[in-house]
Amino acid sequence: LITDLDNTLWDWVSAWHRSFSALLAGVSELSGISQSQLESEIRPIHQARGTTEYSNLLEEIPSLVKYSAPLRPYEVFSEPLHRFRSLRRTATLLYPGVREALLLLKDAGVRVVAYTESGAYWTGWRIRHTGLDGVIDVLYSAEDHPLPDGMTVQDLRTGHQPPEAYSFETTVHHHTPAGELKPSRRILESILADQGVLPREAVYLGDSLMKD
Repeated sequence: LITDLDNTLWDWVSAWHRSFSALLAGVSELSGISQSQLESEIRPIHQARGTTEYSNLLEEIPSLVKYSAPLRPYEVFSEPLHRFRSLRRTATLLYPGVREALLLLKDAGVRVVAYTESGAYWTGWRIRHTGLDGVIDVLYSAEDHPLPDGMTVQDLRTGHQPPEAYSFETTVHHHTPAGELKPSRRILESILADQGVLPREAVYLGDSLMKD
């Protein structure tokens, strides 16, 4: 089984919208900057990074940088950020029956492979959060977006968790080539070859007739 993830195994749109809307409203309320102005500044950042899940977002919104000085926006807007993270955790849930179905397939000897355009970090977080580490045998995802000059992945990580908290225990993770978008016959053929199966030996599952 080759399966898509976002909006196929869980409702990504709902989880993102609920958490991001709360962040936007909270930041607007604290700063007095309108949501429409914030949205106009956020849009080009998302476009430049190629994702709406950009972890360094608040640090690059000009009006928030100016408002927060001499502190950093992450220090000033810690309460909306906490609300955002809390909602993201509670809203990211498997659709009913997904886990049970995948476990039945695995018990029957079916290898479960995931293929997504989403970036590595948040895809990995969702798989771990929903308890699918090890249920999904292999993940193929895009690499993460480039970071600003001088910033490392460790700079974006919050809390005091060990490095293994950000990696899989069992699921094997491979990256797809940069810039490769669905639908991609080449990627699917490379996944089949990597798994050593013929097209007729695989089933592909997704939520979009255009992309999947």
